Order: sequence, then structure tokens, then C-alpha cells
Amino acid sequence: MQIFSKALVLAVACVIVLPAFAQGFMPWTDVVMMADTNHDGMMTMEEVKKFNAADHFVGFQPFMIDHYKDLDTNNDGMVSMAEVKMFAKK
Repeated sequence: MQIFSKALVLAVACVIVLPAFAQGFMPWTDVVMMADTNHDGMMTMEEVKKFNAADHFVGFQPFMIDHYKDLDTNNDGMVSMAEVKMFAKK
């Protein structure tokens, strides 16, 4: 009986908690588009530094700053959505 009760509690928790996490998820590709403040399809380091992502997208700005050179595969000083997607596949 105790095993059944614990399993039931776990199942109910999953039904309630997991959808809440899913609603708050936003792909980083969407965040990259938001950081592209001049809407040219490219994200510069200046845009990354100015983008206030900390309120809603914790970890975005530090990650982008740390990995900007890795993302900018053609070394043009800008990160395109194609470069972000290619990096995500690695």
C-alpha cells in the first residue's frame, strides 16, 4: 500500500510540475533573436553585453560572452542564427 501511495504522489507531482517547467522554457535561438536589437540577423558582442537577459534567461549572457568566439565560426565578429544552430548540434 505504501508503494502505491508513493507512486501516486509522484505521478501527481509530475502532472503538476512538469507542465510548469515546459511553459517557462524558451529555446536559446529565440533569445538570440531577442538579443539582436538592430534586427539584422546577426548578434554582436556589443548586443550580447547590452541585452538584459538576467531577469528571464539566467545564464544566457555569461554563456554567450564565454563562448562568443566559439560561436563565431567565420570570425566576422558577428554570430548568425546559422552559427548558433551549428554550435547547438555539436
